[in-house]
Amino acid sequence: MAEIKTFSPKTGLVLEGGAMRGMFTSGITDVFMEEGIKFEAAVGVSAGATFGCNIKSCQPGRAIRYNKRFSHDKRYCSLSSLIKTGDLYGAKFCYYDLPQKEDPFDYKAYRENPMKFYCVATDVQTGKAVYHDLATCDGSEIEWMRASASMPLASRVVEIDGRGYLDGGISDSIPLEFMQKNGYEKNVVILTQPRGFVKKDSRLFPLMKLFMKKYPAVLESLKNRALVYNQETQYAFFQEKLGSVLVLCPERPLGISRTEHDANELERVYEEGRNLAKKKLEQVRNFLKPYSFYGREAADCAPVSEMYSAIKNPRLLYDALCKLWCRKTCAPRLQAEWSQENRTKGQCSITAFLAQDIFGGKVYGIPLGDGNFHCYNDVGGCIFDLTSEQFGEKAASFVYSNNPEQSRKVHFAKEEKKLRYEYLKEGLVNLLQQSQA
Repeated sequence: MAEIKTFSPKTGLVLEGGAMRGMFTSGITDVFMEEGIKFEAAVGVSAGATFGCNIKSCQPGRAIRYNKRFSHDKRYCSLSSLIKTGDLYGAKFCYYDLPQKEDPFDYKAYRENPMKFYCVATDVQTGKAVYHDLATCDGSEIEWMRASASMPLASRVVEIDGRGYLDGGISDSIPLEFMQKNGYEKNVVILTQPRGFVKKDSRLFPLMKLFMKKYPAVLESLKNRALVYNQETQYAFFQEKLGSVLVLCPERPLGISRTEHDANELERVYEEGRNLAKKKLEQVRNFLKPYSFYGREAADCAPVSEMYSAIKNPRLLYDALCKLWCRKTCAPRLQAEWSQENRTKGQCSITAFLAQDIFGGKVYGIPLGDGNFHCYNDVGGCIFDLTSEQFGEKAASFVYSNNPEQSRKVHFAKEEKKLRYEYLKEGLVNLLQQSQA
């Protein structure tokens, strides 16, 4: 008997920086907290870290509150602070006085929340990104947060354990690949620029070359920053088309200064984030919901064809096929029963043979009693059934052993089935090509 359990993929949240564009991000994350949407880990860059940490301490409203309250306070952000201390954003006030006294950060709630929170900083000697697990967000750890948001020309280099660090956006503005490499399969990525935005080389680079001659590796990363940033956004949208990522971003340029002091402008951008989050709430929930197809938890075989290298395991194939299964790919006798809510209905054989194209192995069939077989895959002992959900509770009675191997030749002797398989395969190939374009 098959034991069918729901399996929740590891979920991650990726938070781009952008100084006061981060109010947009705060609007989204506040709605997530209010609606009980949780993630197993988050990674923040610059403002994405300094404002995003409130999601782990469970303090909705805090970031917009203190930013409005101190928007004209010279201790928070001012030219005089830059001249006196070398930091545009006052280090002592922002990272010590504010969270400890002025608008207390809940360090206890942060520590007790099992969600991981990483921040990204740039090592000034190597120019490479460093990803720090902020376990407590207090004591010396706050210096990692400060380093993550220390912009060149506007901040001093932050010294931690004998090494210097600057803003994480220099080396990795959108650390989606970091999350994926650490096992987070489903990631919500919050960008602070609209779709279609293309970063251009900074006009301040000549000035940076003048003031940062001591750090050639950082200058090299700054020189390539626009190129790397644009590659990272393209990658995020590519993964979104495949179904493993959901990108949330402004519908238009936010039109706010990086050092905005107008509380009304901060509120406007924050509300844009809230409104988008509310509009996308159902989509976010559907994206993060657990799946219950048989074998999902152990479905970790790799593609055998370079053509499908982006489909790294059967779970990601399932995510991609969720965009492609339709009434046209459903078996004719079951098309009247097909729906978006039961999209795997009538898809078993064409799906199993397509999975065989990608991962190899064999296709077996469970006798259904009406002369038909329900097809599933066995790749070297990795058994998975991408379409078991169509049977609901009945799937629990299925036995995934000692079943007859299924012949592609026999199945595709039916012209309509062969055409449905080719249509589904063509859809997947087109999806991969569109994603890479």
